[in-house]
Parts: sequence; C-alpha cells; structure tokens
Amino acid sequence: ELLADGGIFIFSKQLQTISDHEVAELNETAGKANERAAILEQRLADRHVTLKQSEQMSAILKTHPGARVAVTFISPAASDAQEYAMEIAEPFAEAKWTVVPFPWMVSWDSPVSGFAVEIREKRSASEQKSLERTARDLLSVLDERILVKHGGNDPSAGIKLDLIIYVGGK
Repeated sequence: ELLADGGIFIFSKQLQTISDHEVAELNETAGKANERAAILEQRLADRHVTLKQSEQMSAILKTHPGARVAVTFISPAASDAQEYAMEIAEPFAEAKWTVVPFPWMVSWDSPVSGFAVEIREKRSASEQKSLERTARDLLSVLDERILVKHGGNDPSAGIKLDLIIYVGGK
C-alpha cells in the first residue's frame, strides 16, 4: 500500500508539471491572440485627430503661416476618410492658413494608404521645400505613410492652392 501511495504521489506530481506547462503554453497563445485582436481593432477603428495631435499640428503650422490648403479624401475611401479630412483641416484654420473647400471627387491610379500631398509649383523652390517639410512634419504626427508629388493643376480657375492633402486608406 505504501508503494502504491508513493507511485500515485510521483505520477500526480508529473501530471501537475505537465498540466502547468500546458497552461503556460495556452496562456501565451491566448496573449498573442489578444495582441493580434487589438491590432485588428485599431486598424478597423475610425481615425480621429486627438487633442494632443491637434496641438502638435498647430505648433508645426504656425511656422509657415499664410499658405492656401485644401484637405480632401480619395474616392473610393475608407468609411472614416471624409470626417478625418475635416478634423485634419481644423488645425490649419487655427494656425491662420487659408483652408479652401474641395468638393471634387478625387481618385488615384493606385491605392493610397495614409496620405498623399500635392505641392503646387507657384512658389519659389525654397518655399516649395518648406511647404513639403511642413506637410511631412504635420502629417507624420498622424501617420508615417506620406506620398508627396509636385505640380498638378488647380481644380478650378478661381481656386488657387499651395497644397492639397488627400486622406487615403487606413
């Protein structure tokens, strides 16, 4: 009987060790699944400009006042693109930039994630570089994916722009 009790004790200890190991593996797997789920939720959530981001953007924009900008979105767009574009335009107005409404549908040949920026070539080369640097600094507060191109035409004869910011996909 003593021998049997000793065998049960040893085997139960081994079973407990195996069980603890399996529980640890399951906890690790569950943790990784939760991390992936959080990343997916973040990607699917609507984008918004936070108060901190807005303050950072305003500080950057004050270094280059007086430019004319339009903030719009690329069609077809993510479900949040139009509202996000309007939120991005607010710090421009607060920093005394001229924000021009841009009611035209815009499409691109290839999908754009993040932002696309169009710098008009109406100013000197140094002013264009300064505008580009400001746009990159500003938008990097929100997203590192920034496509910049120079040139293009104004959407209409009566609308003169220095910069157009296009909100792309998530």
